[in-house]
Amino acid sequence: MHLKQSKNWGNYLETLGWESSYIPQAVRIKPLLFWSVIKIQRPEELSEDFFRKVDILAKEHKALFVKIEPDVGEDKELFSAFKYKKSREILSFSKTEIVDLAGSLGAVLKNCSKDTRQRIKKLNGACYVEISELTSYQKLKDFYGLFCETARHKKFWAPSFSETNNKAKAFGKNGFLAVAYQNEKPAAAAFVLCEGDTAYYEHAAHSPKVLGDYPYIVLWNAIKECKRRKMSFFDLCGVYDERFKRATKKWKKFSVFKRKWGGEEKSYPFSYVKNYSPFWFPFFLL
Repeated sequence: MHLKQSKNWGNYLETLGWESSYIPQAVRIKPLLFWSVIKIQRPEELSEDFFRKVDILAKEHKALFVKIEPDVGEDKELFSAFKYKKSREILSFSKTEIVDLAGSLGAVLKNCSKDTRQRIKKLNGACYVEISELTSYQKLKDFYGLFCETARHKKFWAPSFSETNNKAKAFGKNGFLAVAYQNEKPAAAAFVLCEGDTAYYEHAAHSPKVLGDYPYIVLWNAIKECKRRKMSFFDLCGVYDERFKRATKKWKKFSVFKRKWGGEEKSYPFSYVKNYSPFWFPFFLL
């Protein structure tokens, strides 16, 4: 099951005003005055029965539209039969790198690029990286302060601390923080969520004031923690996708970093949208 289909993710979305229905795939519903919008992200299985159930939910909740981001496959005929149209807008990442954690740590390291191995060796043992539970409030504050610093430097939007804390609470022990310190101050960090046999590199932070090697030692320690937790895969959560150049153009630089870890690239199918309302709605804002 993908992270976006999990009940923990549903619990987090509830804090943002979303409701969930399971048919059994997770359907997320956002009430809007007299109507609603619906998104279904990474359902594992698509069938005629599934689409009929979605239609019933959409009518019950007076949905303006339903947007589906499939996990695998792209049954164009099935989408067409239920009057869905291909969308050029993405809600979540459309391409990612997934690191296979099978075998020894040495085997995982061997699959990394030479540059990655050298950077890890440079800081390994010389840099303090602390692994903490998501529920550790002070460590979450440390992460969040660094995350905001990263956002200002890289010019991207950062969610509020309240929202980040709600996400941490929703997952609880099903996730962790990895924070590298320099002179007792956070230098780089990772916010990792776990679902089933897969860990997700949900958020990353790196101070522009320290060496660029720090994200490498943080991710390496996160991989070691994933191995300790018996995770089978580590999803690095998004790389540049040439199919969506406008939406992912700012991802090119960190995509180079993520592609150094010996992961297997996975491209998701296009998303599809069905409008239930006669008037236009900016569904890309969902």
